[in-house]
Amino acid sequence: MLAKVPIAPDMAHLRALGIKPAALLDPHELAKLPPDVLRESQHMIASGLTRVFAAMVIVALMQLIVTTLLPKHRKPDHVPTSAEALEAAA
Repeated sequence: MLAKVPIAPDMAHLRALGIKPAALLDPHELAKLPPDVLRESQHMIASGLTRVFAAMVIVALMQLIVTTLLPKHRKPDHVPTSAEALEAAA
């Protein structure tokens, strides 16, 4: 889903040219595409993936920041019972 959003306008342009998205995945159909359309479709896919991976890096950095803000290890306020230990192991 995330990869589709950035390239949706470009896919509509290819559909307007009469090229189905499935043709980009089929080696036999891919060989029939004009070179300029092939370059355009490769650029479209590459730019879409770049955006997706950039979003993944941003999310990973946010997770790292949240993790560093979590409280440090603290000692338990009581000795865990065997039932609590079993529950934690499950």
